[in-house]
Amino acid sequence: MVQPNRENFDTTSTALNADQLLCGAFNALQKLWTQGRRCASFVMSELGGNEFIEAAINWCLEHPDIAICVMAASFVILLPLLIIFGFGIATMVITFTGILVLEGTLLTVVLMIFLVCIASLAIAVAVFAVVAYFGFSQIHEFFGLSRHRDAFVKFVQETRTENVESTQ
Repeated sequence: MVQPNRENFDTTSTALNADQLLCGAFNALQKLWTQGRRCASFVMSELGGNEFIEAAINWCLEHPDIAICVMAASFVILLPLLIIFGFGIATMVITFTGILVLEGTLLTVVLMIFLVCIASLAIAVAVFAVVAYFGFSQIHEFFGLSRHRDAFVKFVQETRTENVESTQ
C-alpha cells in the first residue's frame, strides 16, 4: 500500500492535496477488499458454501445431460433479462447525456437571447440619448436658447485651433 510522507502533509490546511486523496482512496479500497474477503470466507467456510459447490460439481458429473439442459435453460432465461437490463442502462446513459446536451444548448440559447436583449437595450438607450440631444438642441435653437451649444462649439473650435498651432 502507498504510504505518503508524513512531512508532506499540511495538518493545518482543510483542503486535501493529491497524496492525501490518493492515500485515502487506497485505504478505503483496501478496507473494502478485506471486508469482501472476510464475507466470502465466512460464506464458503461457515455457511457451507464449499460443500454446496462440491455437491453441485458431483451432481453435474453424475448427470451431464441434465446439467447441460439446466445450463441452457438458465442461459435462455437470463439472456433476455440481460439484454433488457443492458438496453435500460444504455437508455439511461444516453438520456442523461442527451439531457446534458439539451440543457447546455438551452442555456446557450437563453444566454444569447439575454445578451441580445441587453445589447439592444444599450443600443436603444444610446440612440435615444443621441436623438434627445439633437432634439433638445433644435428646440433650444427654435426658442433662441443656444448658448450652451454655442459654448460647446466654441470650446471645440478653440481646442482645435490650439492643436493646429502646436503642431506647426
